[in-house]
Amino acid sequence: MELLEYLRIQTDCIYISDLRGSKRYHSICNALYRIDAQQYSLQEWNDALSYITSKSVSFSNQDEVIEYLSRKTSNELFQK
Repeated sequence: MELLEYLRIQTDCIYISDLRGSKRYHSICNALYRIDAQQYSLQEWNDALSYITSKSVSFSNQDEVIEYLSRKTSNELFQK
């Protein structure tokens, strides 16, 4: 299952597009924090986090994904 589809299901969104700019950002963050970063490819992480945060993010490896998520609060992830 793709990362965005997994997040859609975990947050009870009807559409993947509901993840973007969602008022469910706490649910999205909770789901993100529970995922094993190694489970998804680096490209999938870059694409998914760029999509849902509306920010251009680019990681070099999954460890950077974990570090990024661990130091950001849910509000910081979704700030424009």
